[in-house]
Amino acid sequence: MLGTDEVRRNALIELIRKLAKRACDYSANIQNLGIGVAMTPTAQSTTFSDNMAVSFPLVPNEIQGAIGNKSHTYSVEAAAFFNHLLAQIIITVWDGLKLGLLIRGGITIGRLIHDKDVIVGEALVTAVELEKSTKFPRIEIADEIIDLLDNRGQPIVDDYIKKECLEQVDGKWYVKSLALHIGYWRDHNWYRKQQGKEPEEIPVALVEIRRILDNEYKWVSNNGTDSVCEKWEWFMNKFEDSFQSGNWHLISGAREAACPNIKNDD
Repeated sequence: MLGTDEVRRNALIELIRKLAKRACDYSANIQNLGIGVAMTPTAQSTTFSDNMAVSFPLVPNEIQGAIGNKSHTYSVEAAAFFNHLLAQIIITVWDGLKLGLLIRGGITIGRLIHDKDVIVGEALVTAVELEKSTKFPRIEIADEIIDLLDNRGQPIVDDYIKKECLEQVDGKWYVKSLALHIGYWRDHNWYRKQQGKEPEEIPVALVEIRRILDNEYKWVSNNGTDSVCEKWEWFMNKFEDSFQSGNWHLISGAREAACPNIKNDD
């Protein structure tokens, strides 16, 4: 356990603040490219209670950026915004795991008014409903998004994203957030550097994440309701399955670090 209820509340609040800020001003991996490029995505983010709502336009857009000291206008396709949203979700899931927190959510499409002052519209309502119905700690994607085309006739979700970032289970689509997404781990060390910390090998981070998860799972098993225990049991099985079936074998020691009892067939 992380400690007292107050410690846990403060950790959750800090995580929500971190993720909300990052959703508004973060371009996926842009800080790691080292070529002097800076862009400003048009994401909007709102937090309430232990929830965070992030929205993106699903239309081609012109956004302002810079190369070195010169401003530049970038033409960005709708698919790029969806990919950026997936990056935010993966970040959220893994940063939550570092605190022993499991994340559940839904991705929908619909009419929405969302700025720094207000969020209202059918898309928020349907996202909340999808989040509730998905039951377990996972991110479900509304069916209508999967084969959606933008107003130029281009797919919002291309075949590569479907293969690497999504999975279909019992006819429903989910974000494959526990797969190996190397960009997240680059950012993991980039943020460590901003905090004055040394880079950390992936297996080292996974050992600590597994330790935290095991402690949380043990506490929930002894103290949680049947519903909470069911969700944690589902997640721990999913966590191990992801390391067994995914590309984690590409990172030496990752599988063993995250799942000490996993069978290694390599």
